[in-house]
Amino acid sequence: MFRFILLKLIAVAIALCVSVSVADPVRFMQTIEDLPLMPGLDENAASGVNFDSPGGRIIEIYAVGRVTAAEVVAFYQEVLPQLGWRGNSGELYIRDAESLRIEAISADPGGPLSVRFRVQPVKP
Repeated sequence: MFRFILLKLIAVAIALCVSVSVADPVRFMQTIEDLPLMPGLDENAASGVNFDSPGGRIIEIYAVGRVTAAEVVAFYQEVLPQLGWRGNSGELYIRDAESLRIEAISADPGGPLSVRFRVQPVKP
């Protein structure tokens, strides 16, 4: 419960830092509760896979929106370090014993962008 409240407070700080307007409040994903959903993206809950394994949780979910891959990379590079994720690319982040991979997938040029989020245990 404390972690959830702390994450919500951090979300408010993030919103202020990345100039998100009041009309676009920072939302968290339903499938990955501790991961903010970039404004402009909508989570596709029907696409989700979510289960716990002996080594940790494994989650895969897609979000879709009219944003660019560069905007997705910039948003998560700004936000994720504030939530304890570390990484040196726009795609792969590590926090504790978990990895988070974010991949932008464009099936139709000029159409909405699909973004895949995958959380899994870090392999030793």
